[in-house]
Amino acid sequence: AAPAGARPGAAGPALVFVDGRRASEAEFARLAPDRIVTVEVLKGEAARRSYPDEPLAANGVVRITTKDAR
Repeated sequence: AAPAGARPGAAGPALVFVDGRRASEAEFARLAPDRIVTVEVLKGEAARRSYPDEPLAANGVVRITTKDAR
């Protein structure tokens, strides 16, 4: 069975970057929403082109900037 919240046909988890650093699922889960300034989502070819050395980029990339980075 697919995990809760999984999209049908999804290849797996997206890459998540917080303030330019790759974040684990646990780090992402601990991120306080009031600290988020921007969220950028890259899909498909844009994600693969931006992160060619990251196999998971094929699943998409989420880039988050927090107030701490400013």
